[in-house]
Amino acid sequence: MTSLPALRKASLSHAYVNEILRLYPAGWWTSREVREPLELGGRRFRKGDTIMVSPWQLHRDRRFWDDPDRLDLERDLRHDAYMPFGVGPRACIGMSIAAVELQLLTLQLASAFTFTLPDDDGASLRPHPSVTLLFPPTRMQAVPRIDPAFRRQ
Repeated sequence: MTSLPALRKASLSHAYVNEILRLYPAGWWTSREVREPLELGGRRFRKGDTIMVSPWQLHRDRRFWDDPDRLDLERDLRHDAYMPFGVGPRACIGMSIAAVELQLLTLQLASAFTFTLPDDDGASLRPHPSVTLLFPPTRMQAVPRIDPAFRRQ
């Protein structure tokens, strides 16, 4: 079993999971009700108005991210525009455990398989917007990594 201190040292898998969550956040949108009059981005909102935010769009906004569609494992995600699980008191209650599970799954799969997408696949990786993001079927090949110690001579 991997300990949490050891997992914290796995910086590449941590960066990968966080960048994947930026590119493909769990939710397409989130909303909040305005509790008192507010001006935001030059617009005025009244008490009771609803504000909707799309992490998918926010995470691809060129005002906040250089080359936002590129997977960048060195990207600094300590940013107000990074919210894959929402923010504040109504953020996803399971976000910490989800991040750990995703990192463990990434480490396990990367150590066991090499993944490739067929060149002729042509399937778009753009999800269908809903409350959660629904991805189209995607063909992928997983080739097992075999430890040389276990290969037959």
